[in-house]
Amino acid sequence: MGYEEDDFDVDSDSESHEYTEYYKNILDKLPLNKFYQIINNESTIDIQPVACKGYAHYQTGKEVSLYKLCMKLQHKLFKFSGVKDQCNDIADKKFCDYINYWLRDEMYKIDADSSGVTFLGTIFNMFKSKLPDPNCSYNKYDLQKNDFLIKKQLHDYTENLKSIKNILTKKSIFNLEDTAYVQYLHESINFYNKIIESSTCRENNCGYYTELQLFKNEVNDSNFLSLIKRNNYKIPCLKVSPDVYEEPCLFPKFISRSSTVSYYTSHGSDNESSNGTPSTIISAVGTIAGIFPILFVLYRKGNIENAEEETYNFVHAETESSIPHRRTYNIAYNASLNT
Repeated sequence: MGYEEDDFDVDSDSESHEYTEYYKNILDKLPLNKFYQIINNESTIDIQPVACKGYAHYQTGKEVSLYKLCMKLQHKLFKFSGVKDQCNDIADKKFCDYINYWLRDEMYKIDADSSGVTFLGTIFNMFKSKLPDPNCSYNKYDLQKNDFLIKKQLHDYTENLKSIKNILTKKSIFNLEDTAYVQYLHESINFYNKIIESSTCRENNCGYYTELQLFKNEVNDSNFLSLIKRNNYKIPCLKVSPDVYEEPCLFPKFISRSSTVSYYTSHGSDNESSNGTPSTIISAVGTIAGIFPILFVLYRKGNIENAEEETYNFVHAETESSIPHRRTYNIAYNASLNT
């Protein structure tokens, strides 16, 4: 296989953008991510603002985002059967959690005040009968903003990991597209390990302890981890404490500080801390991410004659780089519920 050095430049904006889009497009097909895309689609909102008329005067100024969210929520709930039809690979019982997580996240994005949050919760319960689960109702979560964001991220990682396992366990050999799934798994384990390292969530003393345990249980699948190892991929092992890994650990026990990168969030930074203790930024360490743009560029330009075989050779190398992400999480050392 011959190529010149200038045949591919993974540092260029165009190639980096294409890699990011390629990675995103693969993950967007996962059921939960597809659901979020459908719910966020505003182009289909075509019903009258009956339930949102109390916010009709907020079509200009600071509160316009609250009115828009109200309209979106009303429309999506009223016509939820259409959402469900497009998400036929999601079990009915899942929709309640999915839309509750989505709604609370959107509230934080627009910085809704307490009256706005209460009103949107009322709208949710007004149309909840449209959801497949008859027992579903609005969940206000009663968490500090940062704790909720961590809780939701752990939830999303766990749900997407279930889908990824369903995809990969049907295969004996991974292809180039599957590299994105392993990269996502790598990213999610780094996220989990940073929480363990910070010692902020022990013995159910925080708002996302359950999600931590669910994620750990999902990752601790010996057959799945063995499958990843057989395909010559490396992912981090789960930690049980800042300096101790769970056993058995099938992968090298190391984290490269040189490849650590902070997460960034569309919600902005949150400088709050509990009981006066400073917050720390969760960081992620990437091994596979650095080589994935090269694989994509080579694959797209036809420079890999046998893409599937050479994928494993590249990923097996210990090249490390940061994983792009869109959120910042502050780990408070004494996370607590709001009263």
